Amino acid sequence: MVRINQQETDFSEGLPRGSVLAPILWLIYMDDLLAETPSGTLAFVFADDTTFGATGSQVTDCETALQPAADLFRWCQAWKVSLSVTKSVVAFFSHDPREVNSKSVPRIFFGITQVPF
Repeated sequence: MVRINQQETDFSEGLPRGSVLAPILWLIYMDDLLAETPSGTLAFVFADDTTFGATGSQVTDCETALQPAADLFRWCQAWKVSLSVTKSVVAFFSHDPREVNSKSVPRIFFGITQVPF
């Protein structure tokens, strides 16, 4: 419930699309998530989209580094934010002939759901 000029209005979650305040409030909202970015990973953020990256000599090195970042689903549960697994993908780049052309598929999970490759 929000009261403006003696008028009470029900307020549901979220802000109107295109709101000037929305990006700033979102950055404040997710500040603790970015502060907890696991070592060995990089966070790339634009508006409400977040990408985590890691480098390693093998795809398994990157999986090990990125899985703690993918465990952000706990943060999402605490702050009542939903992840869209259908809009999420895992991508990796390698020069190693043993890993290219889907010979090695990275396995990253949001909870018990594997993120598509």
